[in-house]
Amino acid sequence: MVKGYNIAIIPTPAVNHDAELISEFISSKEEVCFVLDQATRFPHISLYHVALEEASIKKVSASIRRITESFGAFKLASKGYHLLEGKWIDVSYELDSPLLKLHTTVLGAVAPLRVRKSDVAMKEQWSDASPARQENLELYGWSEARDLFRPHLTLTRLRGRVGEDFLETFPAKDFSFEAHTIGLYELGEYGTCTKLLAEYTLEPINI
Repeated sequence: MVKGYNIAIIPTPAVNHDAELISEFISSKEEVCFVLDQATRFPHISLYHVALEEASIKKVSASIRRITESFGAFKLASKGYHLLEGKWIDVSYELDSPLLKLHTTVLGAVAPLRVRKSDVAMKEQWSDASPARQENLELYGWSEARDLFRPHLTLTRLRGRVGEDFLETFPAKDFSFEAHTIGLYELGEYGTCTKLLAEYTLEPINI
Protein backbone atom coordinates (compact mmCIF):
# COMPACT_ATOMS: atom_id res chain seq x y z
CA MET A 1 0.00 0.00 0.00
CA VAL A 2 1.28 3.45 -0.96
CA LYS A 3 1.14 6.27 1.59
CA GLY A 4 2.52 9.76 1.92
CA TYR A 5 5.35 10.24 4.42
CA ASN A 6 7.35 13.17 5.74
CA ILE A 7 10.94 13.11 6.91
CA ALA A 8 11.18 16.14 9.17
CA ILE A 9 13.10 17.88 11.91
CA ILE A 10 11.40 17.58 15.30
CA PRO A 11 11.56 20.89 17.23
CA THR A 12 12.54 21.04 20.89
CA PRO A 13 9.76 20.75 23.52
CA ALA A 14 9.89 24.52 24.13
CA VAL A 15 9.43 25.32 20.43
CA ASN A 16 6.70 22.69 20.11
CA HIS A 17 4.89 24.29 23.04
CA ASP A 18 5.08 27.79 21.56
CA ALA A 19 4.00 26.51 18.13
CA GLU A 20 0.92 24.92 19.66
CA LEU A 21 0.10 28.12 21.56
CA ILE A 22 0.31 30.27 18.44
CA SER A 23 -1.65 27.73 16.40
CA GLU A 24 -4.40 27.85 19.03
CA PHE A 25 -4.17 31.66 19.13
CA ILE A 26 -4.75 31.83 15.37
CA SER A 27 -7.73 29.49 15.64
CA SER A 28 -9.29 31.84 18.19
CA LYS A 29 -9.12 34.68 15.64
CA GLU A 30 -9.91 32.95 12.33
CA GLU A 31 -11.43 29.73 11.04
CA VAL A 32 -8.62 27.24 10.42
CA CYS A 33 -8.14 23.83 8.80
CA PHE A 34 -6.17 22.37 11.69
CA VAL A 35 -4.53 23.18 15.03
CA LEU A 36 -1.18 21.76 16.16
CA ASP A 37 -1.61 19.47 19.15
CA GLN A 38 1.35 17.05 19.56
CA ALA A 39 -1.06 14.15 19.12
CA THR A 40 -2.43 14.15 15.58
CA ARG A 41 -0.91 17.34 14.10
CA PHE A 42 2.76 17.48 15.08
CA PRO A 43 4.91 20.62 14.76
CA HIS A 44 7.77 19.91 12.34
CA ILE A 45 10.18 21.31 9.75
CA SER A 46 9.87 19.22 6.59
CA LEU A 47 12.94 17.82 4.86
CA TYR A 48 11.18 15.65 2.28
CA HIS A 49 7.58 14.69 1.45
CA VAL A 50 7.64 11.31 -0.27
CA ALA A 51 5.27 8.56 -1.42
CA LEU A 52 6.40 5.10 -0.31
CA GLU A 53 5.23 1.51 -0.26
CA GLU A 54 4.75 0.40 3.32
CA ALA A 55 7.04 -2.53 2.55
CA SER A 56 9.94 -0.13 1.93
CA ILE A 57 9.65 1.73 5.27
CA LYS A 58 12.30 -0.41 6.99
CA LYS A 59 14.80 0.32 4.22
CA VAL A 60 13.98 4.04 4.31
CA SER A 61 14.30 4.06 8.09
CA ALA A 62 17.71 2.40 7.89
CA SER A 63 18.84 5.03 5.37
CA ILE A 64 17.74 7.87 7.63
CA ARG A 65 19.49 6.28 10.61
CA ARG A 66 22.76 6.04 8.69
CA ILE A 67 22.50 9.73 7.80
CA THR A 68 21.82 10.86 11.35
CA GLU A 69 24.63 8.72 12.77
CA SER A 70 27.14 10.70 10.72
CA PHE A 71 25.45 14.11 10.79
CA GLY A 72 25.95 16.53 13.68
CA ALA A 73 23.29 18.59 15.39
CA PHE A 74 23.02 22.21 14.26
CA LYS A 75 21.18 25.42 15.09
CA LEU A 76 18.10 26.65 13.24
CA ALA A 77 17.66 30.43 13.22
CA SER A 78 14.08 31.65 13.06
CA LYS A 79 13.20 34.49 10.68
CA GLY A 80 9.80 35.10 12.30
CA TYR A 81 6.21 34.63 11.19
CA HIS A 82 5.40 34.27 7.50
CA LEU A 83 2.14 34.42 5.51
CA LEU A 84 1.86 32.51 2.22
CA GLU A 85 -0.96 33.10 -0.26
CA GLY A 86 -2.93 34.86 2.47
CA LYS A 87 -3.84 31.56 4.14
CA TRP A 88 -0.76 29.53 5.13
CA ILE A 89 0.91 30.77 8.31
CA ASP A 90 4.30 29.52 9.37
CA VAL A 91 7.57 30.30 11.11
CA SER A 92 10.37 30.59 8.56
CA TYR A 93 13.99 29.57 9.13
CA GLU A 94 17.33 30.55 7.66
CA LEU A 95 18.53 28.08 5.02
CA ASP A 96 22.15 27.71 6.11
CA SER A 97 24.75 25.16 5.06
CA PRO A 98 24.06 22.36 7.61
CA LEU A 99 20.31 22.41 6.94
CA LEU A 100 20.73 22.44 3.16
CA LYS A 101 23.24 19.58 3.40
CA LEU A 102 20.83 17.52 5.50
CA HIS A 103 17.99 18.20 3.06
CA THR A 104 20.00 17.18 -0.01
CA THR A 105 21.46 14.13 1.74
CA VAL A 106 17.98 12.89 2.65
CA LEU A 107 16.81 13.49 -0.93
CA GLY A 108 19.70 11.49 -2.33
CA ALA A 109 19.17 8.56 0.02
CA VAL A 110 15.36 8.28 -0.05
CA ALA A 111 14.29 9.45 -3.53
CA PRO A 112 15.42 6.21 -5.23
CA LEU A 113 12.98 4.30 -2.98
CA ARG A 114 9.93 6.44 -3.70
CA VAL A 115 6.85 5.35 -5.65
CA ARG A 116 6.93 7.01 -9.06
CA LYS A 117 3.41 6.15 -10.22
CA SER A 118 2.07 9.05 -8.17
CA ASP A 119 4.01 11.49 -10.38
CA VAL A 120 1.31 11.58 -13.10
CA ALA A 121 -1.33 12.99 -10.77
CA MET A 122 1.19 15.39 -9.28
CA LYS A 123 2.21 16.68 -12.71
CA GLU A 124 -1.43 17.33 -13.57
CA GLN A 125 -1.87 19.17 -10.28
CA TRP A 126 1.18 21.33 -11.01
CA SER A 127 0.66 21.64 -14.76
CA ASP A 128 0.99 25.43 -14.56
CA ALA A 129 4.00 25.29 -12.23
CA SER A 130 7.44 26.67 -13.03
CA PRO A 131 10.03 24.52 -14.86
CA ALA A 132 11.97 24.21 -11.58
CA ARG A 133 8.96 22.74 -9.79
CA GLN A 134 8.24 20.40 -12.70
CA GLU A 135 11.83 19.17 -12.60
CA ASN A 136 11.63 18.56 -8.85
CA LEU A 137 8.44 16.53 -9.36
CA GLU A 138 10.19 14.43 -11.98
CA LEU A 139 13.31 13.82 -9.88
CA TYR A 140 11.87 13.63 -6.36
CA GLY A 141 8.06 13.64 -6.51
CA TRP A 142 8.08 16.81 -4.38
CA SER A 143 8.05 20.28 -5.89
CA GLU A 144 9.68 22.05 -2.95
CA ALA A 145 13.05 20.30 -3.13
CA ARG A 146 16.57 21.61 -3.81
CA ASP A 147 16.62 25.31 -4.76
CA LEU A 148 12.93 25.63 -3.85
CA PHE A 149 13.40 24.21 -0.37
CA ARG A 150 12.08 26.73 2.16
CA PRO A 151 12.49 25.53 5.77
CA HIS A 152 9.47 26.42 7.86
CA LEU A 153 7.20 25.26 10.67
CA THR A 154 3.58 25.49 9.53
CA LEU A 155 1.31 26.79 12.29
CA THR A 156 -2.00 26.37 10.43
CA ARG A 157 -3.89 26.98 7.22
CA LEU A 158 -6.74 29.50 7.21
CA ARG A 159 -10.03 28.72 5.52
CA GLY A 160 -10.25 32.33 4.43
CA ARG A 161 -7.55 34.88 3.63
CA VAL A 162 -5.91 37.65 5.63
CA GLY A 163 -3.38 40.39 5.03
CA GLU A 164 0.17 40.73 6.36
CA ASP A 165 -1.09 42.96 9.17
CA PHE A 166 -2.71 39.90 10.76
CA LEU A 167 0.77 38.67 11.74
CA GLU A 168 1.32 41.84 13.75
CA THR A 169 -1.28 40.64 16.29
CA PHE A 170 0.77 37.53 17.17
CA PRO A 171 2.66 37.24 20.47
CA ALA A 172 6.42 37.68 20.03
CA LYS A 173 8.26 34.34 20.21
CA ASP A 174 11.76 33.15 19.37
CA PHE A 175 11.44 29.87 17.50
CA SER A 176 15.19 29.33 17.05
CA PHE A 177 16.51 26.05 18.41
CA GLU A 178 19.19 23.39 18.19
CA ALA A 179 18.07 20.61 15.84
CA HIS A 180 19.02 17.22 17.19
CA THR A 181 16.08 14.93 16.30
CA ILE A 182 14.65 13.76 12.97
CA GLY A 183 11.29 12.06 12.64
CA LEU A 184 9.64 9.81 10.07
CA TYR A 185 5.93 10.63 9.96
CA GLU A 186 2.81 9.62 8.13
CA LEU A 187 1.66 12.56 6.03
CA GLY A 188 -1.87 13.87 6.41
CA GLU A 189 -4.10 16.50 4.86
CA TYR A 190 -2.63 19.99 4.38
CA GLY A 191 0.90 18.58 4.75
CA THR A 192 0.37 17.75 8.41
CA CYS A 193 2.34 15.09 10.25
CA THR A 194 -0.28 12.79 11.75
CA LYS A 195 1.68 9.85 13.15
CA LEU A 196 5.30 9.56 14.31
CA LEU A 197 6.76 6.24 13.14
CA ALA A 198 10.40 6.62 14.19
CA GLU A 199 12.89 9.09 15.68
CA TYR A 200 16.59 9.50 14.89
CA THR A 201 19.14 11.48 16.88
CA LEU A 202 21.81 13.74 15.38
CA GLU A 203 25.21 13.86 17.04
CA PRO A 204 25.40 16.64 19.69
CA ILE A 205 27.17 19.89 18.95
CA ASN A 206 30.71 19.89 20.33
CA ILE A 207 31.30 22.97 22.48
